[in-house]
Amino acid sequence: MPIFADMVITRAKIYDIYKDFFDVHESLAIYNGRILAVGSYSNIRDFIGPKTRILDLKNKALMPAFIDAHTHITDQALRNEFLDLSKFDEKRKLLSFLSKVAQKYPENQWIIGHSWDESKWKDDNTFPSLQELNDISREHPIFLRRIDGHIAVLNDLAIRTLEIPEDAPGFLKDKNGKPMGIIKEQALEIADRKLRKLTINAVESLRKHLPKIVKLGISLVNEMSDPLVISAVLKLMKSGGLSVSFMIYIFDEFADLFLKTGIIGPFGNVKVQINGIKAFADGSFGARTAALREPYMDDPSNKGIIRIEKNYLETLIKKADKSGFQMSIHAIGDRAIDFVLDVYKQAKINPQNRHRIEHFELAYDEHLKLARKLGIIVSAQPNFIGQWQRPNEMYEKRLGHERWKKLNPLKAALDEDIPLAFGSDCMPIDPIFGLWSAVNHPVEDMRLTILESIFCYTKGSAFASFQENLRGSIKEGYYADLVIVSKPIEALNTNNIKNLEILGTIIQGHIFY
Repeated sequence: MPIFADMVITRAKIYDIYKDFFDVHESLAIYNGRILAVGSYSNIRDFIGPKTRILDLKNKALMPAFIDAHTHITDQALRNEFLDLSKFDEKRKLLSFLSKVAQKYPENQWIIGHSWDESKWKDDNTFPSLQELNDISREHPIFLRRIDGHIAVLNDLAIRTLEIPEDAPGFLKDKNGKPMGIIKEQALEIADRKLRKLTINAVESLRKHLPKIVKLGISLVNEMSDPLVISAVLKLMKSGGLSVSFMIYIFDEFADLFLKTGIIGPFGNVKVQINGIKAFADGSFGARTAALREPYMDDPSNKGIIRIEKNYLETLIKKADKSGFQMSIHAIGDRAIDFVLDVYKQAKINPQNRHRIEHFELAYDEHLKLARKLGIIVSAQPNFIGQWQRPNEMYEKRLGHERWKKLNPLKAALDEDIPLAFGSDCMPIDPIFGLWSAVNHPVEDMRLTILESIFCYTKGSAFASFQENLRGSIKEGYYADLVIVSKPIEALNTNNIKNLEILGTIIQGHIFY
């Protein structure tokens, strides 16, 4: 009995993209969420039955959907309930806006904002101070988290309400021992857990947010998460509302909850899978907490911080290795990358578990060579280049010109044959901006080609997610995770790629956008 396709896509330019070449086809057939066949229309038409849906793309381009290798989508969904401060280009405008908000809000209502970025302000590049926030209101707790998520500013009432231990790492005090209204890293995580209790419905927030992700051409994400996120994702899956697939990486503080069960990873199904464990070795350049060998150019007394104890991390890696789970360790500064690679080496990791370093920004040749030798995957965020690594932007101010030139060595990683995956860290979650950033790296030798960039955002991220035999390619048997784009691959260049439009997204054979 013949198999008839659920959908046939025809009159299309269907691209399967590799680092240095691409295959082009005219038609493909989809059955039960997977690609049944791909080729010319004459090869596909026999799969057309009485109930087959025909999608005529009229010569539009089709390629694999994007896979974002590093996200915090659920947190982003929850932040939609709060104030987006990313639009402000001056500090005074931000403070004026917050004053107006305070006048409208009833007494004791929280004022929670996110995504402010002082490096983009034209008038004053200092963080909002405790005094400035107290002047806005002493009757409303104010909590404002920076765009990188590694630092927040708050007023006195918020400090008292959250009851953050003053001895928590990252709770900043002045020379007299009084709170400065700035919390970083671990102290911020304590505050964040308490603030989450203010969130009414994580499931509903995620449900409303996912259509925005689909419109960006993303079919699968690697979500860095905690039990709240896992619960929300599973509930949404059970209700049938989960369009995007989630590969989950559990924060290390919750890892033992899973490792003690004896579960062997990766564990899950096509929509939700627990892949590994996320740990932090350092912070961010924006918060000046990324760990450096030499001090910050704009803060000579500061080399950043190593956030995690070496013996603890080595033990955790060995536990993950034994259970088949992948480690995903955040390391941005050169000293943090030194630290993580050394711990991986000491732990005698199993390369088959495909352990990762997230960000890998200030990396040198010796880092690249050791990463390759150990079988480490580099999970990079090219959008950071477009956001902060342009000439005279925040990265150069923090690090100085010589170190700035070494940042985000994407081309060197590929040349070293290191598996390279692309993600966004939701800053912003936009693959097209990430592609543009990668092909327009300010250091010419580190620029990727358009094909290399798309490869990293599809096949590269699929490999990092243990999905390379299921996703990231347009081949028979692969999931029909596809994106329709506004230009053929041959017509893209380093300028117009930023304007590439997503015209449609298909996930497991279903048209979601």
